[in-house]
Amino acid sequence: MMTSTREDQLSLKYSGWDLPLVPTRSSSPRGNQKARQLQVLTASSLEPGLSPPMAKLSIEHAEQEFIALLERVEPRQVAQFLQWIGDSFSVVDGNRNAPSDEETMDVDAAKADCELRDIANEMKSILPTSAVLPSENVLWPVNGIDSDCHPNTTVHVDGFLFDENDVDDLVDQGQISRNFCRDCGSHKTAPLTFISHSLGADQLRYMFTSLVPLRSPQMAGRIVVDIGSRLGTVLYGVHYFSGGAVKAIGIEMNRDFCDLQNRFIQSKNMTNVEVICDNLLNQKDVIASADVITMNNVFSFFMPEEGQIKCWRFLAEHMKPGCVLIHNPSVESVVEHLDLGFKIPQWLDHISTEHQAALFAGSNEELFEDCEKLTMYQVRPRSQ
Repeated sequence: MMTSTREDQLSLKYSGWDLPLVPTRSSSPRGNQKARQLQVLTASSLEPGLSPPMAKLSIEHAEQEFIALLERVEPRQVAQFLQWIGDSFSVVDGNRNAPSDEETMDVDAAKADCELRDIANEMKSILPTSAVLPSENVLWPVNGIDSDCHPNTTVHVDGFLFDENDVDDLVDQGQISRNFCRDCGSHKTAPLTFISHSLGADQLRYMFTSLVPLRSPQMAGRIVVDIGSRLGTVLYGVHYFSGGAVKAIGIEMNRDFCDLQNRFIQSKNMTNVEVICDNLLNQKDVIASADVITMNNVFSFFMPEEGQIKCWRFLAEHMKPGCVLIHNPSVESVVEHLDLGFKIPQWLDHISTEHQAALFAGSNEELFEDCEKLTMYQVRPRSQ
């Protein structure tokens, strides 16, 4: 996995706070690979008739041009391009003994990963593989992007509790299957549809170290609200990836899930984390206070369409201008079949994050696809 290590100066619009958007990777020595020697031409060394060299760039302008170049690279090839830079150009750090900011951030993120993994392992012992509780009322969508999910051919496997390797183990153990038989007793099989109502650990790390880097000084004291907090995974991620510096609030209607979240918040001594057991429509003040809101397709499987419309209209009315929304998958895809009474671009500005996903995922194609699903928006200023 490649992770971003240096932030540029691009900021979100409208917000009044400078949140870095496009981290870039700094070049570094790689083993005994020899750095490419660059020939520097001066005006005096030019042959007659040749044009003089271009004007020298300041660091600021060079960074801007490099970022512009990165944005022109095919997202899936960004990691390869940065690998070439690292292999070709050597940068020597004279301050060898002091840990760099990027090393400190990597250590903090690794610690957060370990804490989240421990929670996932504990939850596996008390929850079913699906992490769907008897107290839940799952409504199978008949319209829209999720209408291809049918109860008989769809398997719930919680993405926070089980990664792809875990799923392979479950298949090998015979606990779940990847395929179903179209005609009982025949060889006509088709793949089952796997869905999760939780984000995976890698998605949490990507979201809180790249999309919204919680260790950034600009994020201290900010509020992240997770709508439909369920197992509490986003709340735990906010706590560990920010070191408790960012306030995390979860809104969840199911009492059993709220009790589960509070159990882990208390047992792990988490601070600055709150769970509100209530209907979203009763929490306009919390929504209005949020600097970042996260949603994992929270309405489609748990509300009739009229309820979904009410919730989207509620969010459009009460989310403050400048608030960042991170939704899995894109908002446009989950509301396409709903009559909201407004268009999403009238409310939200989409922020392209393909290159960030490529930087984070490196050559891991599945991870890139998982990260790319996390779609980032910012609430537009209200029309006068």
